[in-house]
Amino acid sequence: MDGTLIDSMPAWRSLRPTLLAERGIAMTDALESELAGLTVHASAGVLARRLPELGMDEEALLAEFMARMSRFYAAAPEKPGARRFLAHLHAQGIPCAVLTATGHEMASAALRQQGMTPYLRFVQSTRDMGISKSDPDCFAQIAARLGVACGECAVFEDALYAVRGAHAAGCRVFAIADDTNRASWAEILSLAEAGFSDYGSLLAPGAPFPAERVR
Repeated sequence: MDGTLIDSMPAWRSLRPTLLAERGIAMTDALESELAGLTVHASAGVLARRLPELGMDEEALLAEFMARMSRFYAAAPEKPGARRFLAHLHAQGIPCAVLTATGHEMASAALRQQGMTPYLRFVQSTRDMGISKSDPDCFAQIAARLGVACGECAVFEDALYAVRGAHAAGCRVFAIADDTNRASWAEILSLAEAGFSDYGSLLAPGAPFPAERVR
């Protein structure tokens, strides 16, 4: 969802350094490297241990992070053309679902705000599954719930770890460009059928993802 349907990755990326800067603490390269790839839950624990001068324990940091992102999601923008693309798939009778690392309540609120919920069979958070999108079984479970084999399931992703998981599961992978995945874009494209930056382009003649062929 983040970086694929909702344009929220810049907000997630700035979340930790912004909080530190507000408290007069600089985000060092070493700390940024340690936090890279961690969930917001895990990063709260790292920051609480590494920076006692914050005066916040893991629970307090996590609550602050979640409060900030909840406010952001209340008006979060969609990725260009995302809602229209979902509406098109829905009109074609193609079942769609969201698999996200964001908590279910927060993700559902963001999707409702963008008017995307009517086009989705369900929203599933990996936090409730106990596995990451790096695990192929994560995608296999979602495909099964949709009633299709992995090879019949198209996955739209922006994160390399999730692209790897979906590809390993045997899903068709389509990559969406984001400012936060520039460094990994070449590897992402090597695993994806196609890459794009605007869902509107997928509805054009000759698009890399002709929706009417996906069942």
